[in-house]
This record gives sequence, structure tokens and C-alpha cells, in this order.
Amino acid sequence: MNEVGEVTEADMAVSPQSVRLPEHAPHCEIGCAANVAKRVGVDFPRHVAGSQWALRTFVREPGDIPQPMLDRTHLTFGAHGEGWPTALARITDGTVHDRRVPRDELPEVLRDDLTRGGSLLFLEDRGCPWLHSAGPGLLPHTVTPDGVDAAGVWQLIEGHSWWAGRYPMPEADLLAAAYPDPDPHHVAGRVLSLRLALTPERRADLDALALERLRDSVRAYLVGDGGRIDTPAGTLVWTDGRTAAAELVERLRGWEYLCALAAADGAGVEQGIDIAVGRYLFLGLADELAYTSYARAGTRRLTRHLGALADVGDEHLPDVVWQRAWRSAQRFYRSLRGEHFDALLRDLDAAGAADAACARRLADVL
Repeated sequence: MNEVGEVTEADMAVSPQSVRLPEHAPHCEIGCAANVAKRVGVDFPRHVAGSQWALRTFVREPGDIPQPMLDRTHLTFGAHGEGWPTALARITDGTVHDRRVPRDELPEVLRDDLTRGGSLLFLEDRGCPWLHSAGPGLLPHTVTPDGVDAAGVWQLIEGHSWWAGRYPMPEADLLAAAYPDPDPHHVAGRVLSLRLALTPERRADLDALALERLRDSVRAYLVGDGGRIDTPAGTLVWTDGRTAAAELVERLRGWEYLCALAAADGAGVEQGIDIAVGRYLFLGLADELAYTSYARAGTRRLTRHLGALADVGDEHLPDVVWQRAWRSAQRFYRSLRGEHFDALLRDLDAAGAADAACARRLADVL
């Protein structure tokens, strides 16, 4: 396996595909998409993530009788709005194809994608050489193919800016990572092909298009929405918009018992499962809070010239309050201590209030 090296300015100079990103990306998928978008002049946090002001709290209640662990396990939160693939396609007048590619066709598909925009290739994380992992794979992972030389050695870009940057991988290793056996996360052959060929006129209008989308999403956020649907798998309940953060806080209160379980000596098998599941839920929440901060930072850059948030104190800016909640979620899932749980709920409540206040300011000028 080739040695992994950090990407350098010289690497960027010889790679017309590879670009540096203005913001630290919270997920590998987001960073990879941002890299491909930047190739054609789209600032992903500003024009895509930042053009949607959205929040959603979603929970699946498996049955009519309250089941504390299950009810709380099926809880998600996010600020993705309609999702970045749809948003990116609309802002660029392009397309995003999510497809499964046969093994013998993958190299040619990736080469073709490079001429049309780029692609996100899904791998098992154990296939990443810098992880030095020989296990069965922990999580699905995405990389951006950046080019291939005559010997069939691919250059891959990581979406996480704090990981390996850009590194080479022989085609045989790439295929082994893209078609793992076993395949617990069903990543085999999955490619997101991003076809993004902007005209000069559309590229010049990106800010205006993003602001138009932002205006509509801010209005929908302030109106709010929600609902519930009974399904064979349970009742699906969701809250959208300015009250989503308050709903999240109420739903999270049921997890306070984790603190006592984690502090107790000699927890049994069932208690250990509760602890593990709860920690994983809060890890996922931390990731979503990181994305929320990332998206709001993009919105702030997109709207800076409007002046709507100019007199908002730094501690109340939308990206700052969500970043504070993200840090609190990180502290809690690592420690499971009561004081960190209380701090997380306070920070989430404050973030929701500040987020709604900033949305109202933006609505006045958009």
C-alpha cells in the first residue's frame, strides 16, 4: 500500500481537479461534494448548504405503549432541508446520479465522471490505508477520485479536512475497498456521479440563486410544520422549523438516565446495551450539530452584504451557537456525565432561540 501523505500546494498545482476548501467539512460526504462543486466554481457552504435555513426533529415511536429505550433510539435531528444532492443539482442546473456500478465498469465510470464534474465513491472505511484497519469495517466512507495515472494509480481526496488529505491508491486496492466482502453497509459499487457543467451566466448568478432559495426556506422555517403518520413500523413524528430545537430538547430529556447508568459500578448486559446505544445516538447528534453550524456559517457569508446580522453579538450568531451545542454534544457522548448532559440541553435551547431570532432578521431583508 502506498504511503499516505498530506496534500500540498504543489499537489494542487499539478491536479486541475483538486481544490482547497474554505470551511472545515463536518462529514466525509459533505467535504467530497464541496470539493467537486468547487471545481466548477460553486462554494458549497455558501451556495448549497447555506441556501437552506432548515431544522427537523424526527422520531419513530415503535408502538402505542411507551418503550423508553426504543422511543428514544429512533430520534434524529438535522438541518439538511431537501438534502444537498437536490440542492446542488438545482443551484447548478446539473444532476446527481446515485447508482450501483458493476465492478468491471467502475474505473471507466470514474474516468468519465471526472470529465463531467466528479464523483463520490463509497468505500468501507477499512479500505482507507491511513486507518491501518484490518477489521470488518466500522462505517461506510466516501472519497473523491481526483485522477488516475497511466499505471492505474488513482489519487483520492478525503472529505474530512483533518484526516489524510489526498493520497494515491492502486486500482486493485480501490476496487477491493469499493467492493468489500463482507459488505455490512451495502456500499459495493455505489457511486454518486455529479454532473455539474455551469455556463458562465449561471456561475455569475450563483449568489442571486442561492439568496432566492434562502428566502423561501427562511419563510418556511418561520411558519414551521410537523406531522405524524402511522405505519406498520410505528408512528413517524416530525417537527420542522423554528420549534424543532425545542422538540429535540424535550425528546432528549428521556436519556438523562444514561448518566446514572454510566456512573454505576457493575452495570449488567442490558444496561451496557443502553449505554452503548445512547452514546452512539449522541455521537450522531454531534455530527448533525456540526453540519448545522457549517450550514449557518455558509448562510452568514452569503448574506453578509445585507447587514441583517451585523449587530448580532458574536456569541449569538447562528453558526457560533450551533458550534457551542456541537461541542457540548461531544463532551457528553464521551463522558456521559450529568453536568455535561445539562449543559447540552441548555446549549441546544439557546441555539434554537438564537437561530429563530436570526431567521426573523433575515426574513426582513431577503
